[in-house]
Amino acid sequence: MKLITQLLTLSLIFCFSLSTQAVPVSTSSAPVQEEAYMNDMSLNDLTQISREDIEAQLGRKLTIGERVSLAVMKRKAKKAAKKAGRDFEETKTDGLAIAALVLGILGFFTFLVCSILAVIFGSIAKRRIEENPELKGYGMAQAGYVLGIIALALAALGLIIILLLLATGVLIF
Repeated sequence: MKLITQLLTLSLIFCFSLSTQAVPVSTSSAPVQEEAYMNDMSLNDLTQISREDIEAQLGRKLTIGERVSLAVMKRKAKKAAKKAGRDFEETKTDGLAIAALVLGILGFFTFLVCSILAVIFGSIAKRRIEENPELKGYGMAQAGYVLGIIALALAALGLIIILLLLATGVLIF
């Protein structure tokens, strides 16, 4: 809990001062190990800290409010780092993964074109993400791939039903 209060304090400091130096946090009741961990935090460290790291230190899951505060704090730290001209590692999402997800969703509203492209882009994106560990978006690529296959299957099923209705004479054009 003390780590969370320290992180919230840091987010308030960044909101008001946007400091680019290491931010000391005074916690008189915190253990020495935790205090040393927080005193050495810089903007780059704040942009790299993950929710899982914080949860591991706390020994519990973060609440929704704490997750929102962490996201706001990270956004402010990244903005301050950019303003100071510092480089920080930003994760890069594969563009084909995003395209696969969007086309997979659009595939339900169009007949075949978007679904076929979603399957193609999804498979290419998954392969590229597996080969390059710096790229993110495997879940989006997988979702686009699966949505494309489902949309293709539904389109094929719809075509079969229409052909059966035409063959039986129920549907006449």
